Amino acid sequence: MNIHKFIILTGISLLLSACNTSKVLKPDEKLLHANKIQIEGKQTIENKLTLNQQLVTLIKQKPNRNFFLVFPREYLYYKYVIKKKKSNWITNSLAKQSEKPSVLDTALCRATQSNIFNYLYNQGFFNAKSYYTIDTNKFKVNVIYKVNPGQRYYINDVKFIAEDKSIQELLLKNSDASFLTPGEPLDNSLFQNEKARISDLLFNNGFAEFNPVYIQTLDADTVHLKANIILKIINPEGKSSHPRYSVNYISINPAFTPSDSIPPLNILYDSLIFQINPEHRFIRPKAVAAKILFRPGQLSNKSLVDETYNQLSKLGTYRFVNIEAKIDSVDRTKINYNIQLTPSKIWVFDYGSDLNYTSIKTASKTLFGISGFAFLKNRNLFKGAESFTTRFEVGTELNVFKLNDFNSLNIHYSNELSFPSFYDLTGSMHLASWLARPFIHFKNKPDSRTNIVAGLDYENLVQLYQYLSFNTNVSYDWQIKRRKRISLNTIGFSLYLPKTTPYFNEILDSNKFLKNSFIGRRLFTSFLLDNLTFYYQGKIKNKFQNSFIASTNISGFEINLANQLYNISKSRKDTFSFGEYEFSKFYKTEFDYRAYYSLNSKSKLAARFSIGLVTPFGNSSAVPYIKQFYVGGPQSLRAWNIRELGPGNLNLSDSLENRQTYYAAGDFKLESSVEYRFDVIWRLKAALFLDVGNIWLLPKTSTQKGDGFLSTNFLDQIAVGTGFGLRFDLSYFLFRVDIGFKLRNPYLNNENRHWIFSSTYPVSLDNLFENYAIHIALDYPF
Repeated sequence: MNIHKFIILTGISLLLSACNTSKVLKPDEKLLHANKIQIEGKQTIENKLTLNQQLVTLIKQKPNRNFFLVFPREYLYYKYVIKKKKSNWITNSLAKQSEKPSVLDTALCRATQSNIFNYLYNQGFFNAKSYYTIDTNKFKVNVIYKVNPGQRYYINDVKFIAEDKSIQELLLKNSDASFLTPGEPLDNSLFQNEKARISDLLFNNGFAEFNPVYIQTLDADTVHLKANIILKIINPEGKSSHPRYSVNYISINPAFTPSDSIPPLNILYDSLIFQINPEHRFIRPKAVAAKILFRPGQLSNKSLVDETYNQLSKLGTYRFVNIEAKIDSVDRTKINYNIQLTPSKIWVFDYGSDLNYTSIKTASKTLFGISGFAFLKNRNLFKGAESFTTRFEVGTELNVFKLNDFNSLNIHYSNELSFPSFYDLTGSMHLASWLARPFIHFKNKPDSRTNIVAGLDYENLVQLYQYLSFNTNVSYDWQIKRRKRISLNTIGFSLYLPKTTPYFNEILDSNKFLKNSFIGRRLFTSFLLDNLTFYYQGKIKNKFQNSFIASTNISGFEINLANQLYNISKSRKDTFSFGEYEFSKFYKTEFDYRAYYSLNSKSKLAARFSIGLVTPFGNSSAVPYIKQFYVGGPQSLRAWNIRELGPGNLNLSDSLENRQTYYAAGDFKLESSVEYRFDVIWRLKAALFLDVGNIWLLPKTSTQKGDGFLSTNFLDQIAVGTGFGLRFDLSYFLFRVDIGFKLRNPYLNNENRHWIFSSTYPVSLDNLFENYAIHIALDYPF
């Protein structure tokens, strides 16, 4: 045997033997090794798997986990907590990773058995049975919980009975929204949901003091696994009905300060009483009144009060929002509302920075990127909760070993004026509503701010190109529901001014597709719809959560339509332009799906799938370079650098022209990533990942084929990379270092293979680090 392998194996054996905690156990103690659930009875496989996952969460006592998959945490407990070895940062960190030995406790086993029975009973399994057995060896035990759920009971009929006639009418009128419907399991969770639904219904219809305790336990008559149930709501003791309230008055202090000694001036606006400081008119009453969703004379409505709180908080003008409700001292059926709004500072200044790291093997460069930003914001510019923000960002990449060697320079400057209400300046709301219909139904007037943005971007890739872009748009961003959000840009104009170096011109001359997408001054225009993005964030259910982003971007649609109508009316074939500027016409869409599954409190699986398409239309022959897709880098395929990969089976990184940076771009993108994330020690986390994907050019005709173009064998041009990462959680942000290794290139190598490693080129540290990329970034890649 190789002497190095012998030493390693011997060391591991000695280490594991040293970690044997059985030496410190008492004679009557045994460590819990594992818990198992065995489901008996006539359940389908799917039901058994689902039920097993649910029952596992009820187990009271868990076995100890291993640190780094090898070292028992209970050993760390004995060594660094009980024995209290010399204290330093290493031993303290190891002590935090320790766990008190999980010595079998039969009382907890009985408690688990009881939990399982109660859980099944509440799920409608009224004849469930459960018990446990213990398998014992010399030092460890396995506990097997055996469960027979039996047959489940289902709802056959539902009746609602309320002693208060007003409540009875509400229940019958809204019975279609009930969780208790025929055919559903007789599940206690459904009953709890129904109690919450009824309580909310009553809170929003004047019954401000209703308490769920007045909803009695279900009365169920069960026959042949069917249940006829009665849900009854009783009156308060000694009363013939529940008190019902309406709104008396609403008083608002829009500039509340506890130390304010100046008597306020009361002003009535839109049936609301405003307490105005005559020496400091902080905000116009109209701006505040628009966010208050209830009025005097209406029945009290908890959901409208809660939404009013949210609306006032989202104005961005106030630091604190306090809504106080009191029953009127004269008329006990009315409620008075006092709203105190504590202003935030009007002017805000902030700044920050970001960093990244890139290793370019072909150029023998190690690039360190740093960027910084600063912004100044006024939260109440015109005394109507309008905000104005001016923002400046600058970033650069430089060679770590040659600090005067700059690789790139990026500058961004923008100004944003934001109004607190939605204004449909172009009437494009109807178009956006039609496009988003598969996902969500729009309100007539969305709850959104109106943002007007103007700015510029400058990018300079040394020795390649630079461009200047002037941008302006009108945008909206609003929360449709708690987990659904829409971002919409309507009017949008961008002016794109590129400039290339002689060196890059030689590259463009040898790549006509890159040249077509890069060269030329362009105008990106939109009068109705520039960009529409839909965001969805799913609930966490059974340790699983997902989200997705769908977006579409259109440029030149209105110009192209006007151009075609003009040509038809004049019988001409003209192409509209603005002097020397070409109107770019393209359509771009992208879909990004993400999923997360928690394995336990210390680890999870994360996955992402992304697909995108951009194509020109009208008389545009190519999509502008800055609007095309690219892959690689810290947020994408991490075994490659930004723009190193693709398009298709092209190997631009190995060309003679490309020695300083990468410039690949494509019209179609497909990529996916999977990560196993886990805690290591203290704030240190780690991940193992696998990335796949590529980009392609779209053929302009059905006969256009060749390297770089999307074809029927595009899956054979998928790149595959793997690697690991270290993440340091600093609470406010996460510092990340990822090292990616190439496994499969989209192009053939000298052995006529896509896979990099083979019998002639085996996997080894030397070979791995000939095909790697390292990235430093902030926060998770997805």
